[in-house]
Amino acid sequence: MWRWQPLPRFSLNQGRSAEIGTSRQTPALRLRAMVNLPWAEAGRLEISKPRRTLLEQQLPHSVVAGAVTMLSMRRGADLPAARWERGPFGNSARSVGYSCTIAGSHGGPALTASVMLALPTTMESTVVVCADVLIEDAEAWAAALGPGWDTRLGFGEVQAVLLAAWETAAELLPDVVGDWPGCRGPPRPPPNCG
Repeated sequence: MWRWQPLPRFSLNQGRSAEIGTSRQTPALRLRAMVNLPWAEAGRLEISKPRRTLLEQQLPHSVVAGAVTMLSMRRGADLPAARWERGPFGNSARSVGYSCTIAGSHGGPALTASVMLALPTTMESTVVVCADVLIEDAEAWAAALGPGWDTRLGFGEVQAVLLAAWETAAELLPDVVGDWPGCRGPPRPPPNCG
């Protein structure tokens, strides 16, 4: 039986997709998992409305939402990542993007989680998938947590957030792509699908 398995590579080289959603942003910290999925017969892929609706229902219960909620719970606050809204990456039959913002006491974003999937284009030949968590304003997050809590993340927390982002990008988000004859996209296509 065919099995999909990532081959992690670490380098300073970045593809074009690495900068998606980062223009004009200066977050205090960004933890991001970016996955480029080569997909057989990618021109036939589409993001169906039923799959988009299912994703909208799954996001509040996803591992990345749990990781964001865990960051606040470890600091004594109940700030769940429960409300996901469309954007900021755009939504169409070729792309999907959602974000969840934990607001600071002043109403501005303190902590944000985002997910995105884009089908291949003339500039990008793979399905590009991304999940990230941004600490946009550490002071605003500290104010939302309440007095006396440190907003610095420990190594275990960084590791947990990156793992949750990876799992979301590599497993949950690719399911938003509609089925095509004889195949159900990565990570588990039958051998004859590529």
